[in-house]
Amino acid sequence: MQVISDCSFDSTVISQVLSTQLGINTTLVRGKASGGVDSDHRSGGRATPMISIQTADLATLLGLSNFLQNGLAVGSGAGAVIGFRTRADSGAYAGSGDYTVSCADGLLVCREVTIDFNGESEESPAVTAQLEFYCTSADGTDPLTVASATLSSASFVAQFAPGVVLHDSTDISDQVTRVSIKPQIVVQPKHYQGLVYPQAHNIRSRNPVVEITTENLAKFASSGGFGAGYSAGATLDVYMRRRANGGVFSGSSNNAKISLTGGLVMGTDISGQDLNEAAGTLSFFGKTLSHSVNNAMPS
Repeated sequence: MQVISDCSFDSTVISQVLSTQLGINTTLVRGKASGGVDSDHRSGGRATPMISIQTADLATLLGLSNFLQNGLAVGSGAGAVIGFRTRADSGAYAGSGDYTVSCADGLLVCREVTIDFNGESEESPAVTAQLEFYCTSADGTDPLTVASATLSSASFVAQFAPGVVLHDSTDISDQVTRVSIKPQIVVQPKHYQGLVYPQAHNIRSRNPVVEITTENLAKFASSGGFGAGYSAGATLDVYMRRRANGGVFSGSSNNAKISLTGGLVMGTDISGQDLNEAAGTLSFFGKTLSHSVNNAMPS
């Protein structure tokens, strides 16, 4: 039996992995006789392998230069290595007989960073990121390798909790329950010479959006700053507090921040159900995302 471990992309190690999933995403080719109902021919068509990863290691991700905007090109080192450690009978881990799924080339991008103001628990971090790794094949053959290995112990880097949210330097954190940051990077796989696996991946577009869920419906009134219709959304700063081991929050300037610049903001949804609190969604449609992990928390 195996369980997930750290994932590495060349020299970058992603720790605190919560889940991984490999999808081959195959396209089957079907042939049939004229007017036929059943298949008379089956063959394999294109495949676009992708590995999805959920992690709480925002310190590593946001420490990478322009990661949310450009992703991370992989292939200059050991490639992508997804680890699975083997459990021990009557113990924790065996220390051998582990396995890895690896790919020498590809592109790692962030699909979403989620900050849950109410969902943090002992087993569920408040701040997580959903990643996607697109596997590239140099020659169009299967780029994935599953092999036995002996893995080192998984590592821990840092944990984050929700911080303040500033819109043009004005604190709008009051009664915010969730923030979703979506880079919305569109990755296009490129297949050549009729080969099965993609030989390249291109970023075709970037369209970042930040969605903020709040139970303070006063924000949607004209006096609240986000009334009906579009308004300018120059800068949105979303802070994440670094937690202190053996305490609550770190008092140092090592908190994380993601900023969205340019674009528009609009109240896009208000809903309520039975006795639950009504809530609305503010959507910020921006131009570029930036981030850092060396920030003082605004007072």
